[in-house]
Amino acid sequence: MKKLIIAVSLFLTIFTANAEWCPPQGGSIGISSLADINNMIGCVNRHLTLGRKFVLTKDIDFNGTLLAKTNQPFQGTFEGNDKTISHYADSSSLFSSMDSNARIENVVFKYTRILSTGNVPYISVLVGLQNGGTIENVVVENSTLMVTSGASATGAIVGMMESGSIIRSAFSGDIIMKAENSGNVGGIAGAQNGGMIEAALSAGQLDVWKKNINKVGGIVGAQSSGVIKGSSSNLQIVIVENNALAIGGIVGAMWFKTEKALAPPKIEQSDFFGKITTWGTESVGGIGGLVGIQQVGSIINSHVESADISITSGGRNIGGLVGQQNDKAIIESSDSDSGVIINGKSSSIGGLVGLAQGTINNSHAYGNILAIQSSDIGGLAGAQASGKISNSYTTIKIDTGPSGGDNIGGLVGYQEIQAIIESSYSSSSINLKGYTIRVGGLVGVAKGIINNSFAKAKIIGFGKELVGGLVGGQIDGVISNSYADVDITLNASGATYIGGLVGGQSVGTMSNNYAYGNIKIQKPDAKSIGGLIGNQSSGNINHSYAQTNILIDSSGAIYIGGLVGEQEYQGMIDSSRSSSNITLNGAATNQYIGGLAGIVSGVIKNTYADGAINGANGVTGGLVGLLTSLGSNTSIYNSYSAVTSGANTKLLGGLIGQIIELEGSVTCSDSYWDMNKSKTDLSAGCKDGGRTTYDMQHPDRLHTYTNWVDDIWNIRDGGYPALKNMPPLLNYNF
Repeated sequence: MKKLIIAVSLFLTIFTANAEWCPPQGGSIGISSLADINNMIGCVNRHLTLGRKFVLTKDIDFNGTLLAKTNQPFQGTFEGNDKTISHYADSSSLFSSMDSNARIENVVFKYTRILSTGNVPYISVLVGLQNGGTIENVVVENSTLMVTSGASATGAIVGMMESGSIIRSAFSGDIIMKAENSGNVGGIAGAQNGGMIEAALSAGQLDVWKKNINKVGGIVGAQSSGVIKGSSSNLQIVIVENNALAIGGIVGAMWFKTEKALAPPKIEQSDFFGKITTWGTESVGGIGGLVGIQQVGSIINSHVESADISITSGGRNIGGLVGQQNDKAIIESSDSDSGVIINGKSSSIGGLVGLAQGTINNSHAYGNILAIQSSDIGGLAGAQASGKISNSYTTIKIDTGPSGGDNIGGLVGYQEIQAIIESSYSSSSINLKGYTIRVGGLVGVAKGIINNSFAKAKIIGFGKELVGGLVGGQIDGVISNSYADVDITLNASGATYIGGLVGGQSVGTMSNNYAYGNIKIQKPDAKSIGGLIGNQSSGNINHSYAQTNILIDSSGAIYIGGLVGEQEYQGMIDSSRSSSNITLNGAATNQYIGGLAGIVSGVIKNTYADGAINGANGVTGGLVGLLTSLGSNTSIYNSYSAVTSGANTKLLGGLIGQIIELEGSVTCSDSYWDMNKSKTDLSAGCKDGGRTTYDMQHPDRLHTYTNWVDDIWNIRDGGYPALKNMPPLLNYNF
């Protein structure tokens, strides 16, 4: 009986707080045992912590002992004194909440085990709800948090952070989420609605085992306000089940909380070094190396380094830095050096941002993207629905799987009409392992504005349709003051609409642009290949030029031009030139070749070509191969050809190879060709325009160029006419 009384007495000493133990206002007390911690909990529940200090004087091992729980906010100072609390095991945090008067600092938690099975909204090791105050230099290491139901927010140090600060604090261990239809999970705090998290660190693994668990981040799950600064995460985030949304290496979702008028959230000088992997069999969305979904707020001077994102089953809006960026969001001076691997049918995949709708400035992406059965793939942004990208660049390698894909760009995969790209560039290698359409060194599909931008692009493989050194397909939109340094090698039979700058243009406007480099077509039946544009449909080209080497290393090709392969539907080419060299093998079956354009059914004015054509014996012209009218009037004026007829070449016309009038008229006026270089005095149009080299360069003798405009042309004795106000040839070092 005596032993039983002693045991019960000891039990009560540990589990029943002593009200007289609490220090006086302004005083402090040492904590050296579990009984002291239990007494401190009693002080919390009796509102006897304000202005009081609790000092840990020795390491304490809970050894799995359960204590009383706090049900009131901690308001005093807990000084850990660099001591360690080990083997704390419970279903909730040591402090249920803290207010603006509280300070918790300088303590290490080791081997902690939190198992929450419900009825506790905010799960953490230290504080459930932070309503102000400061947490500083708190470390939770080699610890595990497991949530099986009911939690609103789960974080290793704080569950829900409303205000206050977390400074120089860290977590290492495992967070395991098994609560279906839950979310707000972070390595430091589950949710942040205000306050500052600075110099925080998380490492270990975060596993999501059930479906519909959203807003998961390496530092914070959901951030509606407040600042995260100078923090980093090396967590391995694994999504095992289906339908996960908003998963990020630092923050799952930066979002706007409508019921509160809060300052937008901010992340600055923060980094992710870990890995994000999904294994579910159904779609995931909003996956980013730094932030999953950025609805609002700003990301500044932050980085993803040596990290990997691996999507097993497919998904949408997946980016090296941000998965989905909405229109009110800003990314500034940030970058991603990551590998993005997509093994299922997916869309909007970017080296920096999956779906971009806001502002991206002075930001960069490096690394590799492997996307199988996917669309809208970009080195910087997979899709740009709106907003502006400026002063940004990529150095990236993109590979498609054997099933191919569509809308692939070195900078942006798909650009909508409201979007702007300004002063940006891409140095990319794009390997097309399956039949792929709409591929560009800068943008796959461009509907918006591209200005003062350029691409150095190496594009190889099975590009089937609309492949360009800068843009694959331009639909409406404007491209200006931009250029491409291109190396395109295609192995797809029937490759169509291939251009040094743009694969195909529909309705849009191009001005002050150029392309140089190489285009090589290795399979038969290619169509509409141009040094600048493959196909121009109803668009406008002015003050542009091409210096591209085009090699058609196969048979059956049609519509090959030094500037434009095929012009149709009332297109306009004005004040532009080609210095491209065209070489054809299988010459007997290659048709409609021109030094400027292969086929024209629009308007060409104030243009010239002075490259070379080799191996052509079909319908070939020094300026235009075939001039035809398809439902509109077609004309050429104030133009000339000084194209060299090279080896195994016979030009059908020195200026125009053939004219076919169909539904409209065809006219040619005030246009000329060099008979010495073309080796012919024949042309299907402007038949009196043949001149010797001497007469082309000394126009007064035969009154050549008499109706040409001085504001457009520099006509000089002793040389060919040159266009004024052409963009200078630039060569940036990447």
